Amino acid sequence: MTFDDMKKASKAVRKHKRRAVKLNASVDVNGKLFSFTAYDVSLGGVRLKVDAPIFENENVSINFEDNLQHIAKVVWVSAGYVGLNFNDRPQKIKEHLSGITTNLS
Repeated sequence: MTFDDMKKASKAVRKHKRRAVKLNASVDVNGKLFSFTAYDVSLGGVRLKVDAPIFENENVSINFEDNLQHIAKVVWVSAGYVGLNFNDRPQKIKEHLSGITTNLS
């Protein structure tokens, strides 16, 4: 499946509005900390540009620019990007990432 195919499929099932961003993020993958760039975020998840071994169905811990950490599940991997779904409730994500998620629902 190509990245464009993934984008089309995810739009069809997306529950939350996405916001284009360019944020530094650190992700703990199996006890190893990596730095990535987030390119869009919603109350349900985030898309990251990655250059480390991350695989579908892994649980990771993500931290945006020194905000609180959130556990997320890798739901897709394609062309150097990964899609993560947050495990926390959308309201908790909105509270913790208030500056990032303004006007998202």
